[in-house]
Parts: sequence; C-alpha cells; structure tokens
Amino acid sequence: MADEPNPDGQQGQGGGAQPQVDEARIRAEVKAELKRDLEAGFSARLKEVAGVDSLDALAEQRKAAEQAELTKQGEFQRLAETAQAERDAAKAEAAEAKKGHRELIAKSQIVAEAVKAQAVDPEVLHQLIGAQAEVAEDGSVTVGGKPVADAVSAYLQAHPYLAAASGNSGSGIGSAGTSGKVEPPKRADFASDVEYQKAAAKHAAAKEG
Repeated sequence: MADEPNPDGQQGQGGGAQPQVDEARIRAEVKAELKRDLEAGFSARLKEVAGVDSLDALAEQRKAAEQAELTKQGEFQRLAETAQAERDAAKAEAAEAKKGHRELIAKSQIVAEAVKAQAVDPEVLHQLIGAQAEVAEDGSVTVGGKPVADAVSAYLQAHPYLAAASGNSGSGIGSAGTSGKVEPPKRADFASDVEYQKAAAKHAAAKEG
C-alpha cells in the first residue's frame, strides 16, 4: 500500500513524516554570520593598524590629521612672513644708518672746509651744497664731482656774500674787486626763506663790523 502524503506535502519513508528544510533562511543566516565575522575581523585589523574600529572613524581621523597639517603649514607661513619682515626691517634700518653716517661724514668735511675758507655761516653753506655730496666706500667725499675744498671755494667765489669780508682789499674770497665790497645775498640762491634771512642778517652784521 502506498504511503499517504504528509501535511507538508512530502512522503515519509516507512510511513514517517519528514519536516521541510527552509534553505533560503539557512543561507541568509550563514551569510549574515559570515558578514559579522568578516566585519569583526576587519574591525580588529583596522584597530590594530590605525587605532580605530570603523571606516567612519578612520575618515574622521584622516580629516583631523589633514586639518592639523593645514594649521601647521599656516603657522609655518606666518613664521616665515614674520621672519622676512624682520629681515627687511633690519636691512632698511642698516641702510638708513649707513645713509646717516655718510651724510655726517659729508657734512663734517664740508663744514670744515667752509670754516677754512672763512664762510660767513658754514652750516648754511653745507645746506646749499650738501645735497650734491657723495661719499665713497673709502670715506672720501666729493661735491658735484669735485673735492670738497674745491667745491666750497668755487661756490664762495660765485656767491661772495656767503664769505666773510677780508681785511685786505683785493684778496680773499670775501673781497669783491679792489673795493672789498660784498654783495648782499640773493633769495634765489637759498632753498628757504629761513636760510635766506639768516644769510642776510649775517651779511648785514658783517657789513656793520
């Protein structure tokens, strides 16, 4: 006699009923477990290598590292700019100091020669011709390409009112011809009214004396 079908639609052997196997569910469970094992293994390896246990954490770690590097680079850039500014300031200060030193050398020589040449006011003479002065690396000074003494003498000869009147007529830079008369200063020969008025006052005083 044939076996009767069981309620699950399968015939049992020897007349016994056999439960139906859900293969799809079993495959899903196996895949899920394999996935969990893989993820656990990956997380463990990631933790070992990078110190984090997920890709999201690794991405955040890298983002933080990049930001720190950018900040570091920005700080280096600021330090470099500050250092460059300090170097530029030091160079400018050194150049200014060198310029001032050269101007002092030129002034001292012009004033000294003006005193020797009996200028009424050596300081005024320096103001008039000092802008033409050049100081070489060896400290020698020229005015308009001439030695200081020659430049001072030439200027006083061209502007005799800037020289003190000589007691001997016809001799000395301060004399004009044989009369010893010294012409008054001219405004056009001075850079400012103050210099002109100063020279005029000294001329008047020298004339009265």
